[in-house]
Amino acid sequence: MGRLKLILLAIGLGLFILVNGQESAANGARPPSTAQLDLELAFDGTASMESAIAQAKQAGVGITDGVVSLLPDTRFSVVVFRDRGNPAGEYELLQPFTSDPAAIKKAIGQIKTAFNPSPDNGPAESYNLAFRKSYGDSQMNWRPSSRKIVLVMGDAEPNGAGTEGLSGCHDHSKDPEGLSTRQELANMRAASRTLVMVREPSEEVSASLQCYQSLGAGAYVGGLAENAGGDLVASIVELIQSAYAPLSLRPDLRTAVRAGRAGYTVTLQNPNVLPLTIASLGVTLPPGLRYIHGTSSGATRTEPAVAGQKLTWSFTKTVASNQQLRLHLDVRTPSRLGTYRSSALASVETAAGNHLAPHAASALHVKRRISAIAFGFGTARGATRRVTGGAAARFRAHTMSAPGRGSVVVRTRGKGSVKLRVTRLQLEKLVSPTRARFSLRVVSVHGFAGCRTGSRATLRAFASTFLRADNSTGSYLRLMLPRACGGTISRPARITVTDR
Repeated sequence: MGRLKLILLAIGLGLFILVNGQESAANGARPPSTAQLDLELAFDGTASMESAIAQAKQAGVGITDGVVSLLPDTRFSVVVFRDRGNPAGEYELLQPFTSDPAAIKKAIGQIKTAFNPSPDNGPAESYNLAFRKSYGDSQMNWRPSSRKIVLVMGDAEPNGAGTEGLSGCHDHSKDPEGLSTRQELANMRAASRTLVMVREPSEEVSASLQCYQSLGAGAYVGGLAENAGGDLVASIVELIQSAYAPLSLRPDLRTAVRAGRAGYTVTLQNPNVLPLTIASLGVTLPPGLRYIHGTSSGATRTEPAVAGQKLTWSFTKTVASNQQLRLHLDVRTPSRLGTYRSSALASVETAAGNHLAPHAASALHVKRRISAIAFGFGTARGATRRVTGGAAARFRAHTMSAPGRGSVVVRTRGKGSVKLRVTRLQLEKLVSPTRARFSLRVVSVHGFAGCRTGSRATLRAFASTFLRADNSTGSYLRLMLPRACGGTISRPARITVTDR
């Protein structure tokens, strides 16, 4: 009997070791339970950045402490870059990733600014090389499962950024390393590197904020750009939490007609490995704009708490990794013309229980009329008949109908296709939501024997801003074709509307 007990005990211990071993192995494959963040601090070390670097050196440990207070499991690295032929060097990794604040302070203290005396030295610097090193320098030691953010402090453009059509960028010089700004941003996006640009508005600044915003938008989700403020630490902390849990506030159209109706969409994205929990979303409207009761949709349909111009929706929603949460609302526009700025704020909790408060802002231009507008639309890919295309028009004063340009393509599975040219665009309703009627003419046919080129058709787009639970819109289109060309098609669609 004693021997039997020993055997059973040995079996039990063996099972425990086996199960525990499997559990440990599984745990090793799981993502970490903390909100990991690896933050690269990259500094333009050319002479024009001397005062900005001095401010960074003075901030010292405050930079690391400010971020760690929000996201404790954060490591930092320090990089300095300049230009080809600079006496202090073109690129240097001063400190690989570490959680030691003293090491980061020391590395920032080692940054030297230097002027390149070469007669070929232009205003652009080696930003493209810094972008490439952010994903290609193996000595930096990024953690595989961490959220990866590259924060660049500078005042110049990458070589050739203007040549590649990046909005707000104007430099047309040739990159000395043969690098392309767009390609490097695409590579950063593929490597999950979010780019945060901090522009130093010195007397020698040669880059616009718009250019830096284009750079941030070209890399991974969460990219943004801002001018450096008086308090560098506070600026960096605000930028990092907005990049970690990206929040945006966008009007349906950037322009609205006075004494009319407009809409906004608040979007919070989660580009992290672990889920985020949203406790509330808030929107502060400027004086003159008024929330329309009963227009909340998407994340919740409950009415917000209203305190003056501030609207607050309180709920508990979990946003899984690589998912997003959206909320839409409509507002009344004022009679007075002008630019009206609204802001949004979210209360976010990470999987480790850390609290973040990302914010966003947006401008709405209230005018007498809209002079130009463009539509894009498309039905679901899996549908038997698909409708894709777009149209645009410019209007004369006091008119809502004008000759249109653009095309519409109808593809019927197993049958053929019909291409139509847009001849006229008429706005039926220029509010939130926008509705339009398009006059069309068939220009080519494949697979429809009785369909003739020149045949007329009509398309009506209902660009609803109602958000469904799956974050898709309730928009739909109705295309009225001659029977020989496929007949009438009515179905849900994704419709985008932009004013110009």
